[in-house]
Amino acid sequence: MYWAVVGAVVAVAAAVNVYNYSLYRQRVSSASRYQTTPAKPRSIVARTVATLTAITREATYVSLPPLSIRGYTVPTPTLGRTSIVLANAIVLVVFCFYKLKPSNRWSYEDVAYRAGFITTCQLPLLFLLAGKNNIVGWLTGTSYERLNWLHRWTSRTLLLTATIHMGYFFADWAPYNYIGIKITTDSITKRGMIAWAILVWICISSMTPIRGWNYELFILQHLISFIAFIAAVYLHTPGGVDGAHTYIWIPIGLFIFDRLVRALYNIYINLAIFHPKAKSCCKSEGLWSCKAEFTPLPHDTTRITIRNPPIGWNAGQHVFLSCHSLVPLQSHPFTIASIPEDGRIEFLVKSEKGGTKRFYKHAAKAGLPTTTEDVELRGKRSVAIEGPYGRIRPLRQFDSV
Repeated sequence: MYWAVVGAVVAVAAAVNVYNYSLYRQRVSSASRYQTTPAKPRSIVARTVATLTAITREATYVSLPPLSIRGYTVPTPTLGRTSIVLANAIVLVVFCFYKLKPSNRWSYEDVAYRAGFITTCQLPLLFLLAGKNNIVGWLTGTSYERLNWLHRWTSRTLLLTATIHMGYFFADWAPYNYIGIKITTDSITKRGMIAWAILVWICISSMTPIRGWNYELFILQHLISFIAFIAAVYLHTPGGVDGAHTYIWIPIGLFIFDRLVRALYNIYINLAIFHPKAKSCCKSEGLWSCKAEFTPLPHDTTRITIRNPPIGWNAGQHVFLSCHSLVPLQSHPFTIASIPEDGRIEFLVKSEKGGTKRFYKHAAKAGLPTTTEDVELRGKRSVAIEGPYGRIRPLRQFDSV
């Protein structure tokens, strides 16, 4: 039943995405016929839909003022995000207790088993929202970075139902002083406690202050924690009970699919053998198709330029840039500051700390180019790119921005 609810929500969002695309095509077609205001609704139905859309959009963007706690500012989520999270949490809690008697101590075990199964059911959704290439984003027209907050909150609702699962078993065992015995002697209980502890760590370590402290370290420990969590859940869950292991194999398959698609696409766009034309235009040699020029600019800013890039993009999109000769084993997201018609990708990167600081030091050491030969030789390094990512509604469909 939970996946029926999730599927219905995704279907509605997909229908809205299809409607927005149809509206975009209709407006562009009207503009090609020289209508001065193609985005202006003309029929009563169109005006009604536009008004309701505007009211809903304004309401979902409303948020309370940030909270200030001992000098720390805590931003408050928007009404739209809060509504989605609360609705999901309410649905999960209802499913945990539906047609059961949570206050009857003889029903504690039934509630615990139900909550455990509901917890396992959420695993595929958690991974559907995590990948950079995910089905939910494709259906709804939403890029991965705009779904990442929902991925984090899904992990927190997963922790909520896992805690209900654990708590009701403890409440069932407590009258007999059986909790300690089960944890120390029963392997299934022990693995469940380990899985719960790992999930708590994942939720805590994913909070903004910890995640932002050292993002590369966060990614590494997050991946290790994910593997340990899935392994513990697999060992804790009886495979023959209602196909519980199916909900574990699905997220593993989603993870492998995302990584495989990214790896194959990265190989295609970054190996020079697949882009002979770009290689001849840039007069470059070597394995990699992208050569970047690093130019120092005022205010500790680096301009990174890749000529004849192997990808296309739209305004507002970003790519992940890797330059392992300068910043080993790191990949940084940068918004593209040029248009495809320029024939080059440009990034304007502010020097902060870590990788961006090394980029600026390299550019400053190479200095400003003074001749065409300097442009081609000084500060040039092989780089790898991944993307582009990011989706925005095409702006040319609007009468004004």
